[in-house]
Amino acid sequence: MKEQFIRTMKIFCVVMCMAIIGIGVFSIQGDAESYESMYHRACLLPNEPSGQVYTEEIDGILWRVVVDENKNVFINSEATLPENVVIPEIVAGYRVTNIGISAFDNHQEIKDITIPSGVTTIHPFAFTQCFNLININVVPENQAFCSLDGVLYTKQKDVLVSFPNGRTGSYRIPSGVKAIGNFAFDDALLNELWIPESVGAIGTGAFNPCNDNSLYGLYQPLTKIYYEGSHEEVSDLHARLGYFYFDADKKCFQLDIDNIYFLAPDCQIGSEKTEYIQDRYEEIKPIEVKKGSTEKYENNVSYVGGELTYQWYRGTVVYKEVSYNDYVASAFRREIDWDQTLANSELLAGATESSYIPSIRNHSKEPYFCIITNNYMGKTYKTISNVVEIEFEVPEVQVTFSNEYRLEIPGVSLLRGSTLEAPTPEFAGYVFKGWYTDKTYTQPYNFAEKVMENQMIYGKFEIDYTKLAEAVALEKEKRENSEFISQFDQESLDVYVGVVHEAEMMLNSQTACSAEDVNDMVDKLKCAEQGLTKKVLQVSFNSNGGNIFGTRKVTYGEKAIEPEVPMKSGYLFDGWYTDEECFNSYDFGEVVKKDFTLYAKWKLDYSELEKVVCEANVVVNSDFVETGAKKLRLRNTIKTGQKLLDYRNAASLEEIESAISSIREAMVQVLGDTDEKYFVAFEGEQGNMLQTQLISCGECAVEPVPPVKEGYCFVGWYEDKVFTVLYDFRNEVTENKTLYAKWEVDYAQLEEAVAEAKQIVSKEENLVCYTEESVKQYKDKVAQAETMLEEKTAATPEEVKNVIASLLNVLAKKVYQVTFEYSGGVDNTTRIIKYGEKISKPVVPERENYIFDNWYTDSFYTKLYDFEQPVVGDLTIYAKWGVDYSSLATAVECAKSSLNNEEILNMNDSESIGHYQAVLEKAEEMLALENATSYEEVETMVSQLEQAEKTLVRSNLKVWFVSNCDTEAGMQEIVYGEHAVEPDAISYVGYVFLGWYLDQEGTIAYDFSDSVKEDITLYAKWELDYSELQEVISDAQEKIDSGMYNTEKMKFKLYKSNVKKAEVMLLKKSAQSLQEIQEMIQKIKDAEGKLTPA
Repeated sequence: MKEQFIRTMKIFCVVMCMAIIGIGVFSIQGDAESYESMYHRACLLPNEPSGQVYTEEIDGILWRVVVDENKNVFINSEATLPENVVIPEIVAGYRVTNIGISAFDNHQEIKDITIPSGVTTIHPFAFTQCFNLININVVPENQAFCSLDGVLYTKQKDVLVSFPNGRTGSYRIPSGVKAIGNFAFDDALLNELWIPESVGAIGTGAFNPCNDNSLYGLYQPLTKIYYEGSHEEVSDLHARLGYFYFDADKKCFQLDIDNIYFLAPDCQIGSEKTEYIQDRYEEIKPIEVKKGSTEKYENNVSYVGGELTYQWYRGTVVYKEVSYNDYVASAFRREIDWDQTLANSELLAGATESSYIPSIRNHSKEPYFCIITNNYMGKTYKTISNVVEIEFEVPEVQVTFSNEYRLEIPGVSLLRGSTLEAPTPEFAGYVFKGWYTDKTYTQPYNFAEKVMENQMIYGKFEIDYTKLAEAVALEKEKRENSEFISQFDQESLDVYVGVVHEAEMMLNSQTACSAEDVNDMVDKLKCAEQGLTKKVLQVSFNSNGGNIFGTRKVTYGEKAIEPEVPMKSGYLFDGWYTDEECFNSYDFGEVVKKDFTLYAKWKLDYSELEKVVCEANVVVNSDFVETGAKKLRLRNTIKTGQKLLDYRNAASLEEIESAISSIREAMVQVLGDTDEKYFVAFEGEQGNMLQTQLISCGECAVEPVPPVKEGYCFVGWYEDKVFTVLYDFRNEVTENKTLYAKWEVDYAQLEEAVAEAKQIVSKEENLVCYTEESVKQYKDKVAQAETMLEEKTAATPEEVKNVIASLLNVLAKKVYQVTFEYSGGVDNTTRIIKYGEKISKPVVPERENYIFDNWYTDSFYTKLYDFEQPVVGDLTIYAKWGVDYSSLATAVECAKSSLNNEEILNMNDSESIGHYQAVLEKAEEMLALENATSYEEVETMVSQLEQAEKTLVRSNLKVWFVSNCDTEAGMQEIVYGEHAVEPDAISYVGYVFLGWYLDQEGTIAYDFSDSVKEDITLYAKWELDYSELQEVISDAQEKIDSGMYNTEKMKFKLYKSNVKKAEVMLLKKSAQSLQEIQEMIQKIKDAEGKLTPA
């Protein structure tokens, strides 16, 4: 029942498509009638066969044949078939002649099918919906059809009869084909088709859309038809292609989606459940019923056996999936009671707007749908199709957004009936929680619903306490740090702790009214911390008998300032210590964190003793002092004083003073015996005695060589320690005198450094390589150095050195980021380079299927990058890659090798070889020009070469059989390299068949296991048949031996003589013709007839 229904609906579908599109036989050029007869002889439309049914199981398959009144034998099978089907020649004793309508309908398991020799008629719908069928093969002996590359043609190869449904991709009809048969590409999954200029006619429904149960309704995979004829013929062809329009730019026919009817499944209009309709060319879109006025148009189309009624309604319909006997059907495939559906006028109402195809903003298309009623064979079938016809304006609706914090969110305008895209607002200090339809945030907004009117929706926001939580946590951590707390006074601490507590309360109770409140509290915390006042501490100084006492105030965390060096007679200052015993020295670089007292440490001053010893040595060594007891005593006192100087082991100041006194008394006694003499002592740094001169009264002291002190310049000798009176060495010495060396800090190096720095800052180009901040600092440092140089404010050489060092170190060169962009899935790398430095070339990573070319300054690869060029700014350097053509080169060499192989050229047909050569030429061009934009193009070209080689079509060779007798042996078409099939034995009266030979003389026997590699002619070899003669001789010999005849008469001797001659002929096979054998047989028979019995 279901199969009968499907076949009936298939015929109805074809008739309806013919009615809608108007497909029929047409002619582009030549005689239309000749083309009609051409494909009607092979594409007849026989009725459903009726007659006697026979079945037979062959190789496990139950075959069914119907023999009609005209002795036509129709075959089909309802069994599950193998992938490769070979239709038997004979079923139930009947030779198969016809393949009728739906013979193999919906056999999805078939991939290859072979048609036997006796088939003369194939219905166009014999293989409908066989969506895995790739090849339709025909045995060579068939005189009505043949197969070219798996496509069914007439024997003369001038009509394309049927294209296998499962073949996808593209197909080129061979040149010379003159017509495309009725429904030739019906149900085909082909995408592109090339029609040669030789095609002059296209049959009915040749390009019907595919009717695939996997989709709702019809769809058309075939989207491009290339016609190789002249432009004058295009208009005629266009008129008959129906669905297609001619694209002059692409020179092909493109599928016109607006003009094709996608027929949807039967449905109940007005289903509450919104379903979806799917076609091949539009995205899945919802279709829904609209309310409004109804417009209805009717027109009837009659055809043989039934009538179609088209009822058009404005609006769209809701599709509901239904089934027929548990079988999900396509269009035109089931009966439905439509009375209730058609009676519901409200659900069939028209519309004033629709969102069916909202492809152009502010416009849409008003849809129409058609209920098609088919009254056929007493039954009524209905289906629905949607068509879009009219454009119209779609009104807009406004959506506004509100929230309790009055945050500004701009509203949007939408086409009425469309959906709103959910905004995701971001405001500092707030966390967005979603959109709601009410102010109390109880009902979330459904963004999937269509907006039909102006709306206000409410955004829910919450105050973000994250910053406050972080600030409170930080302050809590500080408050728990005793070291942090200990540095501030109690009054400011109390204020600070109060603010922290207030912030904690706001955070825990979340009492802020807005994000501004949170920000204010965070600022208040910062201010409270900044308002903390550090403690003021006291540092006391105990000079232990020196001239400094008192205290100094120091802020917590700062450093105490070291006071001036204290003075104490007879002692030298030795530093400040933290304990009274002066074991632990104090570092004035440490910060002060508590009150404390520092103690001065002293050591004995040996400078006066050193001076006296020096003077005494001068006296002792002078030549004007005579040797004697006084001089000896002076030497002894000098030794005592020198010993104290060497060991610095005086027990007290009194011991040093006693030594000085003894030396001076001894010198007075010695000098009392000479002329009046005076000492001139030269004292250096820290009381060091540099030299002492003993000068006679009225003479002048000699100026010593200027002493050297690192970092200083010697100024001169002064009469006082404060360097107010410069000593004049022209003055006469009239008394003991001490002269003091004066030094000043040496500014020579600073002067050079300042001059160099001023030269640098005088020109902007000298500073362009440095950061702005470091240049600013440098200029400040230069100004400070100039001030020091002008005012001579350095207290020590170290200060000068520090200023010079700061000039050298402050300038910082600019740094830039250099990015190496590799592209092609390789991660980029970056380097940080100082101004003016050069970049070293990076190691280039490997990139599969590409070869590194070079580094370029731009992404268009117009200029090479010079790695000798210094970097003066941020930079991106681009790696250029060249496609690796090695795989293509290998494939090209393989292809050239194949096409230079004579055996390969001979074994394949010229068309596939030509296609292979054309692909090779393209590949060679790509290889020569290296014009591939990516490796994918190379890969595609390699694939095309491989595919072209794989799809080489073996040549069809012919083997003719010459029987050399009245029986016709025929001809076989053999694929190159396969074996010819030895024909069934043929008979030739009077002769014995010896086999097939390559030459007419019958000297070279043919071996049917040999591969056929060229057209050949085989000759049958015969020899005379002596079997009858042998039987006659045997019979005669038995009769002679039996003695049944009288042996005495001459007639018997003649009989024996003829038998003897026959034996010789048999033995030597000496007969020259069949007639000679027959004559010999006749002679024996005639002689026997004259014999008399014994």
